[in-house]
Amino acid sequence: MPLRKFSRSSRLLLLLLTASAMLAQDPPVVPNDPLFQDQWHLPRIAAPEAWAITTGSRQVVVAVIDTGIDLGHEDLRDNLWQNLGEDANGDGLLDARDQDGIDSDGNGFVDDFHGWYFVDHDNDPSVPPALQRASYANHGTKMAGAIGACGNNGVGISGVCWKVSLLCLRTIPEDVANRLHYDTEKTIGPALRYAVAMNAQIVNCSWGKAQATA
Repeated sequence: MPLRKFSRSSRLLLLLLTASAMLAQDPPVVPNDPLFQDQWHLPRIAAPEAWAITTGSRQVVVAVIDTGIDLGHEDLRDNLWQNLGEDANGDGLLDARDQDGIDSDGNGFVDDFHGWYFVDHDNDPSVPPALQRASYANHGTKMAGAIGACGNNGVGISGVCWKVSLLCLRTIPEDVANRLHYDTEKTIGPALRYAVAMNAQIVNCSWGKAQATA
C-alpha cells in the first residue's frame, strides 16, 4: 500500500531540520520521489530550502505513538529505529536470529527490536496484514510517512526528514472500531515512559476522538 500525502504535524518537524531554512544560500532541493509533486504542503513549509541544509539524521529518534507502523513498507523500513541492545549475536542487524526471548538490554521489554505493542504487551508494533487497508489502522503508517518516509529514493513520497529513526509504539487495539473506550491510560502512559527511556527526542501524538463527548 503506497503512502499518500499527509501534512499533519509537518510544521513542527521542520525544527529537526533548521530554524533558518529560508536563509539557505544553496538552491532548493527537490527529491525524485514520484508522489512529491502531490505533497503541496512541503513547499509551503519551505522543506526544499531546508533540505539544502540538511535532510535529517538517523541519530534523531522520533517516537510515533499510534496505531502501529507497516514495518515492511518500502518507503519506511530503512528509517526504522533499531534497538541494538537486543542484537543477540552482535552482527549489527536485527533479525529472527536475535529473537531469543531474553531481555538483552534489561529495559523490561523482551526483544523490542523496533518498539512495542502496549495493548497485547508484545514486541510486534506493526499493523496486522489483515488491517493494512483499513484507514484507521493505517494512521500510524501515514504519520510515520509524513515524518520520515525515505526521501530521494525514487519511491512513493518524501518525509520531512529523509533520514530519521522512527520508534514504533503501538497503543491502539486491532478492533479499535468496536472499542472506542479502551483504556488509554494503560497504553499511552507506558508508551510515553518507554519513549523517554529509549532517548526519543520527539514524540508524535496525533490523536483525536471518534465521537464527541458531552
